[in-house]
Amino acid sequence: MAGKVALALRTIPIPPISQKLDAILAYVKSKGLYLGYQLYVAPKRGCQAMEKLDRLSPSDLLRFEEAILKVFPRRVSSEFLIEGTNRTCAALQSACFITWEGVMQPCALIDTPAKKVAKGQYLTTFRELSDQLENLSTCVTCATCESREGCLQCYARRSLEGDRSACPAYLHAIARLRTNKPDA
Repeated sequence: MAGKVALALRTIPIPPISQKLDAILAYVKSKGLYLGYQLYVAPKRGCQAMEKLDRLSPSDLLRFEEAILKVFPRRVSSEFLIEGTNRTCAALQSACFITWEGVMQPCALIDTPAKKVAKGQYLTTFRELSDQLENLSTCVTCATCESREGCLQCYARRSLEGDRSACPAYLHAIARLRTNKPDA
């Protein structure tokens, strides 16, 4: 008797995948599966050569997302998207990253704030780091931006793009396109 294994497929927006996206979508659909995606491709930590990143331009990224959503509409309920904080990601709200050394951090993209998890202290550490991240997560322009609902910004992404306290041009351009707002 053959067993069934639940399979989840995800993709990322890099040029080689984008160039073959139609074929990928057709294959996944032909197998009766669903294709999820991540829109942000981060630079390596400490990388200063942002122009050498193998990621899509904001307009190509929007086309990438639209092509996937055309075949696989979103399956996320609106209740899941309600935010209780100024943060727009799950880091230390409903998820965290724990290194092989037992150090808890917000996500795999950023290693601060961080703390080694002591036995029996998982939830305490999670809450402590969540409070610390909440205090670090502020971006004044992002908090009042009219394109916020289409934004990919978070503390980690702003850090990786070069400035934790400001909205990076790349992420802002994506947000404006995703919310159909013309450039100001």
